[in-house]
Amino acid sequence: LIVTSIQKMSNITEDMQGLKAHDLEIMQSKRIVFIIDECHRDTFGEMLITIKHTFPKALFFGFTGTPIMEENSKKDLTNAAVFGNELHRYSIADGIRDGNVLGFDPDKVTTYKDSIELTDIDFNENQYLILAQRYKELPRNSGGSAGDVPYEIDGYLTEIDTGVIDSNYMNSRFEKYLRNLNQENITPEELEATKQELHKSFATLSQEEQKYAKSFLLDIESGTVLMQEGKTFKDYVNEYMFNAKNDRIHKMATALGVDENKLRGMMDAGLNEANINSFGRFSDLKQSMNTDVAKEYFKNTIGVELSPLMVNVKAEEMLKKFILDGGYDIE
Repeated sequence: LIVTSIQKMSNITEDMQGLKAHDLEIMQSKRIVFIIDECHRDTFGEMLITIKHTFPKALFFGFTGTPIMEENSKKDLTNAAVFGNELHRYSIADGIRDGNVLGFDPDKVTTYKDSIELTDIDFNENQYLILAQRYKELPRNSGGSAGDVPYEIDGYLTEIDTGVIDSNYMNSRFEKYLRNLNQENITPEELEATKQELHKSFATLSQEEQKYAKSFLLDIESGTVLMQEGKTFKDYVNEYMFNAKNDRIHKMATALGVDENKLRGMMDAGLNEANINSFGRFSDLKQSMNTDVAKEYFKNTIGVELSPLMVNVKAEEMLKKFILDGGYDIE
């Protein structure tokens, strides 16, 4: 029986100084069971992933008095996703029944009076939908983002159909900008004013759409875009986003030597931490990886030649983040 910490255990890898490959093979060949206390803490990051890679045949059991479940999960992570289905539960009610916990009566004591202040805000429906769009983009999960917000996201607001925001106004501003751009006798000040008017209509777009809208306008100004009749401004933005996503997927698949079709299928499935490996699809994607290609990629980007084990660990972390974040640009 060895009592240690997850921090120390995660340091046992092929790259550990003073650890011989033969010694690691002996440890890996043994029948090992990891029992993790307070398993709601420090088990959702890289340390446990490293331990599982180092000891692929080991069994893992977790104990906690405050389990992370779907209703109190953060970033869509639960204890069940890490350790598997619950094996046994001993609740406070069981403890009171068995005489292990003293009974108690909850009694609310009000220390201050609740007060509600109502404020009237004057805005139209379009402005309301734009605010709802911004609200839906507040970071609250994986994937990508700036981290947890310090307040709860009201569920009903995230369900508002912001897709009905009127795009006709934005398209009319775009057409006006194109006319002025091709007009010979227009002044630079007038053209800039038209451009700024178009930029203001970007509020109806998501933050990611705004990025590609600005990129599209730069290409128009440089004369590298072939305009097509009947295409709206939003059509061009969607096309830019689609092409960028395909380019990211291709670059990631090429960098790590994984099956591009499998990666593309997972990207289109809208996966989260809980179901990313449903039907073994993430495992299949990892198995398709060319270790030599991935090893060369990491050598060129971080300047270090990794062992095969660490190549697998780094590649898994990179692929998982890429899928859960909806893709990102890599070096």
